[in-house]
Amino acid sequence: MSNSKIVIKFFYIAYILLAIHSCSAWLSSNPVYNSLTVSFIQKILIFTSFLFLLFINKNLKKGYYSEGLRLFNIFFIYTFFLSIYSLIVNTSGITKYDFIDIFLYIISMFSCSLVYVIIKPFWFYNILHFVIKISPIIVLFIFPFMKNESIGGIYGFLLRPIYFAIIFIGVLNYKYKLLYLGLAISIIILGYNYDARSNAILTIFCLITSLVILFYKKLSFLRHLAWLMIILPFFFLSLGVSGTFNIFETDKYLETDLKEESMVDTRTQLYYEVITSAINNNYILFGRGIGRGYESEYQELSNLYNKTATDISSKERHSEVGIHNIFTWGGIVYVLIYTIMWSSIIYNGLYKSKNKYVSGIAIFLSFFYFYSWVENFQSFSIMYISSWFLVAFCQSPYFRNMNDNELKIYIRKVIQ
Repeated sequence: MSNSKIVIKFFYIAYILLAIHSCSAWLSSNPVYNSLTVSFIQKILIFTSFLFLLFINKNLKKGYYSEGLRLFNIFFIYTFFLSIYSLIVNTSGITKYDFIDIFLYIISMFSCSLVYVIIKPFWFYNILHFVIKISPIIVLFIFPFMKNESIGGIYGFLLRPIYFAIIFIGVLNYKYKLLYLGLAISIIILGYNYDARSNAILTIFCLITSLVILFYKKLSFLRHLAWLMIILPFFFLSLGVSGTFNIFETDKYLETDLKEESMVDTRTQLYYEVITSAINNNYILFGRGIGRGYESEYQELSNLYNKTATDISSKERHSEVGIHNIFTWGGIVYVLIYTIMWSSIIYNGLYKSKNKYVSGIAIFLSFFYFYSWVENFQSFSIMYISSWFLVAFCQSPYFRNMNDNELKIYIRKVIQ
């Protein structure tokens, strides 16, 4: 057996283990979790499998110099040095619980390095084909352990990798169309009924993207709207900070009988605390290092009688809004680098591709970036890692240079 095949098998085992860890907080009992230390060691081993993928056959070096990845490389390098800074500055004299927390956020950010591997068709096929096939099986295995109130969240999180199949549902044969359409509908229904709105919203946009791809000649103008997804968050942020208009308080502008529980504002207070913490602690420009949280009054009150809370965890909170963490960790500079990186990914997919399939993924990723201003938090989990699969597909010079028919055949092989 070749070294590549051995590493792939190791990755398969690591992925299944990570899937279980990804939803451990929402399980009534965890078949792999024994203690924080054991869990940490397991995640280090999982991350090691990613490193094997990077360094076998010089994948990291070859991927780094691939066409169109220059701005992605800048994000990766900046993340590397920001991580080193955080380990030096933020780990002195802290408890092991706080160290583990910081370290896990660092390796979650380094999961973007998978892009350097799976931009190649060989690695993309061998990894994503397995991941798409195993995800529904993992859900069936974990289902008996799910807490009832968390079913919608866990179900959607574990099936994040099948977004690729849902987006390309139009190229599949009838049997697989029914399978992935059924899974998509079930994610939406469970997400809505069990208050996991993000799963429902992202899945709906996957289906919308599949229609855009199907009717791409008539809807190709929509690719220009992708740039609105980059611009609008900054526009709405400026309106919110100035007090002109708050996009999260749309219920105030509706009649009483049109208001729904799903429209209740859960984000304004988060934005207020994140920005206030940065101002009070003077880290607006460069942040305070990966893994640190923002100071939160809510966190202090909730941990007032929590004897297990540490000095850091009792005051600081990580946000479920992805862009908040980027800002807290690296300040305005990191937010700009992050945004430029996503802009380059979308640009390559929309204007440097010879097929409609990569362009379709670029349209979806523009919404994914937009939604990081609402949710899409970072974690060392399959929910976060699966987003880099789509990025790799969009960034890959191999996929971008295929014509529609060539890539259609390849996509079918990956999914079916």
